Amino acid sequence: MNIHLKLSVLCFTLLLTFVSDLQAQARLDYPELMVTPGASTRIKMEAEKERKQGIGFQLPITISASLTLLAGILQMGNVDKSKDEDELSPYYGILVGAGWLGINYYLAAQYNAYGNAWKEVASLPKKSIREKLVRERVAEAHIHRLGRLGRKLRWLSFATNAVASGLMMSKVEKDSTSELTNVIAILASLGPVMFSNNWVDVRREHKHYKKRIYSPVVNSTILFDPGSRKVLPGLRMAFTF
Repeated sequence: MNIHLKLSVLCFTLLLTFVSDLQAQARLDYPELMVTPGASTRIKMEAEKERKQGIGFQLPITISASLTLLAGILQMGNVDKSKDEDELSPYYGILVGAGWLGINYYLAAQYNAYGNAWKEVASLPKKSIREKLVRERVAEAHIHRLGRLGRKLRWLSFATNAVASGLMMSKVEKDSTSELTNVIAILASLGPVMFSNNWVDVRREHKHYKKRIYSPVVNSTILFDPGSRKVLPGLRMAFTF
């Protein structure tokens, strides 16, 4: 009777191990379906918030561009003509600052990035596993695309505003109001680099959530006890990255 009981326990443990391994493998094969919130859900959430973002969209870029524009306008009356005979330096700041304000306004009010992404994702079927995978991977592609675009905008904003403000600074009249404004504009150009934007944050958070799906994996197994020379049920933990 004791032997039959041991055999039953052993068979049950082996069956449980097999089922657990299958489930763990299934989860690792399709991490897109295990992420919470999923890529499609996150896009829907962001699309709803997008309608209310207003002037807060990429605020560091808006502040930097506004100060560059202001520095350009003020410099129109404070140019050092010995360094800038044609008095063109103010237009560096005016063009760059106004250009970035226009770009930011378009992206915030007209581009509707997550809204358009959600329209495409929502139109995809989601009945079978294959269809769900396609849906989540399309959603992930949109999240990563916007994240990369957001990162490029941050660095491009920094480079253009810093260069424009620096050029104005080199041709400004000494001890004028514009000199101080140019310094402030140069410092403000660092804002987009120091402070992230929502597109970049969403991409980073989604990658973090997805990475956590891979570890840890806990399942049952059988262990051999060398002391008692018996086979015993146990747990196995694995970290996969």
